[in-house]
Amino acid sequence: MGYNRKRKTSNDNKLFYKNSKIVIFVSDITNLESFQDLNPWVKEIDIQLGLNNVIEGVAWNKIDLYFEEQVNEKEGKTFAESIGADF
Repeated sequence: MGYNRKRKTSNDNKLFYKNSKIVIFVSDITNLESFQDLNPWVKEIDIQLGLNNVIEGVAWNKIDLYFEEQVNEKEGKTFAESIGADF
């Protein structure tokens, strides 16, 4: 869905994911803020598409930098389960 710095309002993003059937929320494991910023995106998708109307997934990037990890796999799985997404 893009970086938060590109995010303006719901209406600005609405066309970007209109009629989407699959949503993948991606977080950088070396950046805790990246993980925390998933929540507003989940809310946005729920408002615009309804979480029950799309297949959701949570994915990590930069997993090759595991030695700089700020968010672990357990936290990712817990988050994914809390929103009904695959991890």
